[in-house]
Amino acid sequence: MSKYCIGVDIGGTHIKAGLVNSAGKIIKEVEVDTQAFRDSNVVFENIVNAIEELFSKNTNSIGIGCPGPLDTRNGVIIETPNLPFRNFPLVSKLKRKFKVKNIVLENDANCFTLGEALYGKAEGHSIVFGIILGTGFGSSLVINNEIYHGARGIAPEIGHTTINYDNEKDPFKNKGAVETYISKESLLKFSHMFGFDIEDTAQLFDFANKSSKNIEPVMKMYGKYLGIALANIVYSYDPEIIVLGGGVSNLFPYFRDYMLEEMKERLTVKPPKIIKSSLQSKAAILGAASLVMKNS
Repeated sequence: MSKYCIGVDIGGTHIKAGLVNSAGKIIKEVEVDTQAFRDSNVVFENIVNAIEELFSKNTNSIGIGCPGPLDTRNGVIIETPNLPFRNFPLVSKLKRKFKVKNIVLENDANCFTLGEALYGKAEGHSIVFGIILGTGFGSSLVINNEIYHGARGIAPEIGHTTINYDNEKDPFKNKGAVETYISKESLLKFSHMFGFDIEDTAQLFDFANKSSKNIEPVMKMYGKYLGIALANIVYSYDPEIIVLGGGVSNLFPYFRDYMLEEMKERLTVKPPKIIKSSLQSKAAILGAASLVMKNS
């Protein structure tokens, strides 16, 4: 009888999960609202609900991608700005619910990049840098299909590095952090600065599709800050390829040229290949599943 594993991608807006077979193919996929504005117990139950829709007696392992910081060794969500978890023992609580021994917790950006390296457009590249442009700014480095964690498991948190040392604070109180300028919230802020009365990025997509010229100032500002961050990444890690995912990456055609222009101004080398993910949330699901698949 075939065995399956479940890959879960916990986001600030949605929880997405997939039933994955041994060949790395998603057999079934579900999505539920995270309800991050509520308490940790509600969000935990939403995670459970997503897994329950896929779980069966043939499920023998679960891989989970979640924003950090995390204690991956003990399966604990230490803290994350877009979810109501603080020192939350996610893995032990899920093991009691599902009676599955093999449950692994990993940073969501790490899962995304691993999925892209194994199954996406970055397949075959030895040094892959992945970025999730969404509620926050997730980043990850995969070398030879292995996640790079750094000495203490926090690398590479580019979202919390500084690009404007004396300006606004991010949720972790680091002034002028990348995530302060490159996130859904910053995109909406830029939009308001240029006179767009919008409440979410979906409306911005509509504006872009109807008349890209109208949103040019917004895209130029967003592309500039992203270009600065990517130039820093190139100098720090020299990746072969950079893969952009997350909801905001759907605007890639509109901010791409401004991003590249800023990178070229700051780099003494040619920028690496930069692409938009073709897998999107499936990359994180597949990456999370792959972490437990080899031990299933």
